[in-house]
Amino acid sequence: MILADPPQLSLTTSERRPREGDNVTLRCEWSANPAVAAVWWRHDGRLLDWRDEALHLANVTRTQTGLYECLASNRLGEGYSNQLLLSVLSPPANPHNCSASRKSGDSVTVKCVPGSSGGLPVTFFAELLVAPSLLLGNATASRWPEFDFSGLPLGGTILVRVYAANCHGVSGAAEIRFALRVPPGAAETAATTDPSGTNVSTHVLGFLTAVVVILVFAALCLVMHKYRKHRRKRKGTDAFFPARHG
Repeated sequence: MILADPPQLSLTTSERRPREGDNVTLRCEWSANPAVAAVWWRHDGRLLDWRDEALHLANVTRTQTGLYECLASNRLGEGYSNQLLLSVLSPPANPHNCSASRKSGDSVTVKCVPGSSGGLPVTFFAELLVAPSLLLGNATASRWPEFDFSGLPLGGTILVRVYAANCHGVSGAAEIRFALRVPPGAAETAATTDPSGTNVSTHVLGFLTAVVVILVFAALCLVMHKYRKHRRKRKGTDAFFPARHG
């Protein structure tokens, strides 16, 4: 006696967290009687123009992160696979929509909206500059791109650059410019203030701290790459079981 069954599907992949630029294959294994005529694919609910049992993604980008599933049908009905989350690891996206709010006479808080993390922990950096390239200071934040600056020069234009970094790279910078107006009655004092007289040693220390953090990220990335390479070699020695076609 031959039993008839609607499709039963299972979705698998060898790599759920590929790096941006890698090649990834998703396989839809099915069992059905009678056999299915074709296999369809969906990414985040959107039907893809692909009808094969294996979905090949070449040079993946962060836009291909999301939920994948396959589906098929025969004369007895439709079948749906499990959903598989593909997380493409990439450098973080740029922070954006930055704003500056004055806390006191010479203190400002700068806030930005973070971009995509690239699937990895992110550290945010801010550089505080006057004139085209005079660095006054910098700061870091681990959870959200929000920074407090104090002791700022009054009357001139200040530039703040904010960017993000993870172990796969560094984002582009978001920029915001603002000026702190001189309070009434303080014009004479402000006119004699030299912005270059800021505590240079403090800013140098902050800059070196930022460099160290970036180097740590690079080291973590190297360790992850070696681990992934070793894991792939181990997987390559495993036996391969093809899909059962009813």
